[in-house]
Amino acid sequence: MRLRSRESALRVVLVATLVACVSAPVVPVADDDTRAAPESTARNWYGWEIVAADATSGLAVAVAAGILRVDIGEAILIGGIGYLVGGPIVHLANGEGGGAARSLGLRLLLPVAVGALGAGIGALAAGDGRSVLCSSERACGALFGGIIGVGIAIPIAMAIDWGNASTSLPPSSPASTGSHEASLTPLVVVTPDIKAMMLVGRF
Repeated sequence: MRLRSRESALRVVLVATLVACVSAPVVPVADDDTRAAPESTARNWYGWEIVAADATSGLAVAVAAGILRVDIGEAILIGGIGYLVGGPIVHLANGEGGGAARSLGLRLLLPVAVGALGAGIGALAAGDGRSVLCSSERACGALFGGIIGVGIAIPIAMAIDWGNASTSLPPSSPASTGSHEASLTPLVVVTPDIKAMMLVGRF
């Protein structure tokens, strides 16, 4: 009879232990070799904002010259200022100070360089005679070559600026790749033959 009681008590202990293991609250525990997930390399493109700023500058030139009848030189000046500062302002608004500096340098230096190249090519290609529009054919060649060079460089500079308008997204939360779950639960068993208190753990 005593043997059967002990066997019954052991069965009770085993069953209670299994129940405790299954129903115990779970607490995540990270291993020592937990590695953080790699930071996100995704970037947010905001080039459309610069496209809108450049389009606004072009529209301002058209409105000033065509509707308001402003002198063409003043209208071009208005558009030129918008072209130079519109992109950098958008970069600054998106927290990209370096992008603003690069935008300003690109929009200023590329047309100057390509315009100078065009002026040189135009002067070399022109003849040595006199011209009605300029002091000489070479001067006219340089003038028109420079205008063509600047006209080619400005859209290229804007397109490069649009493509480079991006900012890094916030890094994703680190993920534990080597974590496991652990639990610890107190268990009390009382029978006519066995009185025990234990801690049941799952690791």
